[in-house]
Amino acid sequence: MAAKRIGRPPKAEEDRKAVNFTFRSRGQVRERLQAAADGARRSVSEEIEIRLERSFWQEEIERDTTTLQVRLPEGLRGRLEQAAKDNDWSMNTEIFDRLDSSFQREELEKHIGDVIEQAAHSAATNTARRLVQELRQSGLIPDQNARPLEATKHPAPPDKKEDSK
Repeated sequence: MAAKRIGRPPKAEEDRKAVNFTFRSRGQVRERLQAAADGARRSVSEEIEIRLERSFWQEEIERDTTTLQVRLPEGLRGRLEQAAKDNDWSMNTEIFDRLDSSFQREELEKHIGDVIEQAAHSAATNTARRLVQELRQSGLIPDQNARPLEATKHPAPPDKKEDSK
């Protein structure tokens, strides 16, 4: 008989939160990480994870990129620089993120426009159907499903020969 395990049962692999890493750093990295984590209301561990994720994302962006020189008004450049600083990433990443977001927004707006157009067409079609149905019910237009009116048949006039008899 196996001894009963003490403590909480282990979580499934996919439910485990994280893997521990141990590393050494030089200089004031710990203090800077702690200050950044406090400012973002995260743990130091979460701050490290986010910064590593951003670095991988930055690598992916830079791997498939083309250099582009753009002239910007100083005011716009300053706003981009401040936004990049606030997001704690490079100006290139800030510009990329903003451009990508604008294209995604355009695609979403187009999709919403298409949905609205389809809904309007459907509503107009339904309204037209209801109107035709009401007109048919009121007798103002003939019902297509009704049998066509047959000509009123009058009895044939009596044969004169038979009347004379």
